[in-house]
Amino acid sequence: MCGISMLINRHVLSKQRRALLHLRPTRDEYMFGALVVLALGLRLWGLGDRPMHYDESLHAYYSWDLFVGNGMRHEPWIHGPLQFFLNAAVFAMFWDNDYTARLIYCLFGAGLVGLPYFLRDYMGRCATLTAAAMFAVSPTLLYFSRYSRNDILMAFWALTLFVLTWRYLHDRKNRYLYIFAAVLALAFATKETAYILVVTFGVLLAVLSITQLIPLLLGRIRVSDITGPTVLFLLLVTLTLPQFAALSSIFQGLGGSDLILVYSSGPTVNPVGLPLWTEPFVAIGAVEFPLAIDILLLGAIAGISLCCVVLFRRRPILVLWSAVGMPIAMMIYVSLAMLNVDVAVNYLIAAIILAGLVLISFAVGIMWQTKTWLISAGIFYAVWVSIYTSFFGLWVRAYTECPGSVGGIPGVLCTKFGGAFTGVWQGLGYWLAQQAVARGNQPWYYYFTIGSLYEFLPLTIGVIGIIYYLKNGGVLGLFLVFWALSTFLIYTIASEKMPWLLVNLTVPFILLSAKLLSDFMLDLSWRRMLSEGHILLLLAFPLLLILMIYLFTSYLDKGEIFSLNGWASAIGLIVGLVVVVSLMYRAKLKLSFRLSILGVAALMLGFSVFTAFRATYTEGDGRPEMLVYAGGSEDVRNVSNDLRVEFRNRDSNDRLHVDYELWYPLNWYVRNDQFIEYHCYKTIEEAGYVDWCKSMSESPPAAALLLLDSHGYRDSKHLMAYVREGPFKDLLWFPEVYRRPGEDRSNETMWEQLRNDFGFITNKMDHREAWKDVLDYFLHRRISKVWWDSKFFAYMPGGLQDR
Repeated sequence: MCGISMLINRHVLSKQRRALLHLRPTRDEYMFGALVVLALGLRLWGLGDRPMHYDESLHAYYSWDLFVGNGMRHEPWIHGPLQFFLNAAVFAMFWDNDYTARLIYCLFGAGLVGLPYFLRDYMGRCATLTAAAMFAVSPTLLYFSRYSRNDILMAFWALTLFVLTWRYLHDRKNRYLYIFAAVLALAFATKETAYILVVTFGVLLAVLSITQLIPLLLGRIRVSDITGPTVLFLLLVTLTLPQFAALSSIFQGLGGSDLILVYSSGPTVNPVGLPLWTEPFVAIGAVEFPLAIDILLLGAIAGISLCCVVLFRRRPILVLWSAVGMPIAMMIYVSLAMLNVDVAVNYLIAAIILAGLVLISFAVGIMWQTKTWLISAGIFYAVWVSIYTSFFGLWVRAYTECPGSVGGIPGVLCTKFGGAFTGVWQGLGYWLAQQAVARGNQPWYYYFTIGSLYEFLPLTIGVIGIIYYLKNGGVLGLFLVFWALSTFLIYTIASEKMPWLLVNLTVPFILLSAKLLSDFMLDLSWRRMLSEGHILLLLAFPLLLILMIYLFTSYLDKGEIFSLNGWASAIGLIVGLVVVVSLMYRAKLKLSFRLSILGVAALMLGFSVFTAFRATYTEGDGRPEMLVYAGGSEDVRNVSNDLRVEFRNRDSNDRLHVDYELWYPLNWYVRNDQFIEYHCYKTIEEAGYVDWCKSMSESPPAAALLLLDSHGYRDSKHLMAYVREGPFKDLLWFPEVYRRPGEDRSNETMWEQLRNDFGFITNKMDHREAWKDVLDYFLHRRISKVWWDSKFFAYMPGGLQDR
């Protein structure tokens, strides 16, 4: 018995030892973990130091509004609701301040660094570690991981979808489909750039599925027979097809029709991006039964449908009609029996289009695999509907745009659950309408310019990778090539171009460049190169590049090339060229090329780290950085703190009147203050005037005021009782020196823009000063112009500084 007991104990101990060994981190996990910790530290360091920018304060303020109990509703101009719920959760766990308002984005930015770990079996350890390192120190990703905007969340979702796509293509396990559905829903709940992501991945999966899609369309195979990438393509299309319903608006107005499915502008007050609520109307509600009868009939419809599903589970076509017919029949009955409302034809048509797309999605999905698709769709819609309805009305802020003629059950559905419709229709519709606005009005070469300033490493190596993989093939390489190229092209064509959108371009280019660098490194025989001296090429090319840049900058500095340092550098360059040519003669051209790429990439990585630190940790009211758009000045935070101290000692009835033009980012800093009143002082001639705006006609009844500088100058005669302080800086913009002088892009065709822009660029290339300005900014962030800014005055009895 003792022997048996010892054997059992030994077996148990051996099993426990094996389990502990299995739990012990591998070398890969240690390396990726170290990079994630490094990335997290870089993102958390001094997180609250920088003043809140315009967009940051907007997202932080509405998150705080949700946190204090005022609810949340979907507004497309502030994008998806997800980030507000995440921020509100952070505020509830910690506190609301500049640091915690950026915490979620830091965590997602650090998480992005760890995601390549899940690709190591397909891209290789070297490629994924390289990608993770580049994600960690990318200037754009580091900066916007510390910025209260949802673009870094979208980068995380995009890379997660790529990981899930690749893992499913290799493992063919349904769990990846279910996670894919959840992540896709989170992406749509984050930002409307999810539509671009879906189109990009959809085209890629369609190409990979072409061998099955063509026979499927020709009727040679059934939907239930598809496998591999076609499964992912079908899942992506069926889950997202209703999300594209607002695209039907491209047909509005054809043939003189008054149909308006996406309202953009006009004299009628109507939310942008939604159908226009106007005549003609259609009366809905034709069946009148007691409520108990209505409930019984609905239960009978559901019961009959479920019985059909169970009884005919071996006959897919009957299961399909039962599963799809039940919700349709119930919706029709509810519309006829429980609703009594006049609905605008525009909305009725939009509802029919949406219902039709949902029906098509359900039909195709159930014909494919009933169980798998219903689980995936259930996950997608559970996540998506929960977030867009503020968790089924639990934390909703009522929709005030619901038509006054809609009451009863329809009115409750609109005010409490209107996010379900605005999310699926206005999310895309609003941004379709905004394409004509072209906010920022940036030139087509905007991403070439800002990308070369910050993401020069992945863009340069990525361009080489595009050529390399187009020539040499490989499914993964070509996938990354198409993802990078299509993303760059789509964002270049889109009318709204902003610095934070560079995040979406950076991710695929980093993956592409990391794969290329890895392929080059793994293809080399390092021991042989070391013994034969070829390894010197790895150092020679970066050193030559540094010498060439130094000589070029010396030449640009009005003939300094003829100084002692200039001659020494020129001699060094000549000697270096002789050495390089000699080494290249001994090595093969292919080897020399790859070593030169790796050496220059290492040099660019070092400068990329420097660029990232310079932009992230020194940006403020100092050096103008192109990553900044509507940045917040330190003055706003300082003035708000001074005013809080001032009003703490005043009568509780005293009020500070704030010009409505200063709403953001000031509103974030004074969110807990009760002495603030906002007033619109615009005249009818000013842009953005609304009927409640009123310019000053007498001295205002306020203890103090904050006014836009132009309004302060205009109304100075009514402000004689106050001491004016300032001007203070409000918002900061990069001085757009890259623009063509006197350009009017809104009145130029694309061909006119291209002709004029290329003329402007080629003309600049002939001037030494233009080259000097470019290099000065690229290397030192020296620029001839200061920040563009908006300013404001503080009007205080006795003055702020005297108190």
